[in-house]
Amino acid sequence: MNHVVFCTRNGARTLPAMLASLNEVRGVRDCWRILVVDNGCRDESRHLLAQAAHELPIRVIEGVDGGKNSGLNRALDTLAPALADDELIVFSDDDIIAEPDWLEAFLSGAAAHPQASMFGGAIA
Repeated sequence: MNHVVFCTRNGARTLPAMLASLNEVRGVRDCWRILVVDNGCRDESRHLLAQAAHELPIRVIEGVDGGKNSGLNRALDTLAPALADDELIVFSDDDIIAEPDWLEAFLSGAAAHPQASMFGGAIA
């Protein structure tokens, strides 16, 4: 199983649009899991994520004090024991609008370049 990972801290303003776009991403329910790190949300973010989990494969974990990088490291620590060599982890932000082929592009890139261990994308 592949993973989309992102941290959020009081992301209630941007999460609805992001989660709606993820809901339209091809294959997101078939071979991807979404791991969200709650980095101390004090707004409606947890509620929004819980609602989205009815349609998307979302798991929320608690972050640790220290910001986004600490949160992402916490996510890696959570995933590492069960990761297979051929699984992908895609790091994201909590305010993206994903295109329907977003994750297919990562799968395609990884298949075309098996020697690569990291890919990036455009920031708009």
